[in-house]
Amino acid sequence: MTVDPTGSPSGVTPGLAAVTGKLFSPEETAAIITAMEAARQGTEKKKTKKPSTVKYPTISSKTAAQNLVTAQFLKYVKREPTAAELKRYTNELLKAQEANPKVQTYKRVGDTATQTTTGGLDSKQWLENAIQADDKLIPELFEVGTVDPEIIRRRQEKSRYNKLIKAAKGDQAKINRINATNSYGIAIKNLQDVYGSEINKSGAIVDEGTLMSVAQEAYDTYQDRSASGLSNFFNTKMQFAPVGATYKGQAGEQYNELLQTAAANGIDLNKAFGSQIPTWLQSINKGESVDTFKKLIRDTAKIGMPEKISKLLDQGIDLKAVYSPYQNLMENVLELAPGTVDLNDPLLRSAITSQAEVPLYDFQRQLRKDPRWQYTNNAREEMATITQNILKDFGFQG
Repeated sequence: MTVDPTGSPSGVTPGLAAVTGKLFSPEETAAIITAMEAARQGTEKKKTKKPSTVKYPTISSKTAAQNLVTAQFLKYVKREPTAAELKRYTNELLKAQEANPKVQTYKRVGDTATQTTTGGLDSKQWLENAIQADDKLIPELFEVGTVDPEIIRRRQEKSRYNKLIKAAKGDQAKINRINATNSYGIAIKNLQDVYGSEINKSGAIVDEGTLMSVAQEAYDTYQDRSASGLSNFFNTKMQFAPVGATYKGQAGEQYNELLQTAAANGIDLNKAFGSQIPTWLQSINKGESVDTFKKLIRDTAKIGMPEKISKLLDQGIDLKAVYSPYQNLMENVLELAPGTVDLNDPLLRSAITSQAEVPLYDFQRQLRKDPRWQYTNNAREEMATITQNILKDFGFQG
């Protein structure tokens, strides 16, 4: 055996000899070192070993949670959440995320390690379930399933428009710019123009506020899906001037027709039906025939008339036509201007009573008894003739 300079036999690790006090062969030394290295690695692994189960809550930021709530509301309720809804759903979502973390489980079998992830919260699905189960939202959810999608789209469009108008804070220049560039504002302006044209045509009256509110209602409820539908909708919104006002357009024409029919039946239209006239004109504008209201006038005129006369009025004949022979005779005998005898003249009305019609000959005799007759030329000529005959009878004239 040789000895190295340290005093250890040649081929023997001096460190081990110094530690153990023994001398080892190279083979023994290598085995001991390998065992020590394995022990060291095992100790390090034991120190760094992960726990068998770890929980990882996935919690959104408040802004991200609010955005997700808004997106799900738009998807299922077809509108943005109110401030109260946004606050409530955001808070509940964050709590649900915290209460439902992802769970990671680690296992090692021999030299093989496995990791399993379970749990966690599907935030979109959770919000969908929460919205669908919200009793306060059920009516809206039902409506979403039955209302025309275009109406839903327009509601969203209006919501964005209203936010812009609110942000303008009354600045008219900004509001004008919004109305000129925003799709909702442009649509309302177009419908205002259409409604204004319908109003001028019909003769109805409306103020600027009503004009805009009607245009908005028409657009919001998709009345403009067809031209005829829009026109019918506008007709239901027409308002006409009260009694004594001047009617224009179609309303003026219809009013004049009613006025003439009333006069032809001895009725003062405004006194007899004044409070009803605006409603009549509105109904006519919606499609009701003007003849319907002419009949109401004639039905009033036939009260107290003989059955024969009532039947004539039912056929659309006016009292003016019924009394025409008596009226003409009256104007002739009393030497009155044509058309000046009023249908409500007591003498004229006495020609037809609920019992009978006076023959024209008898009516003429009645006219000659009327005080007005004595001032006629016929009366003066007749008196002159009678006077001359009397004078002749007494021999004063040859």
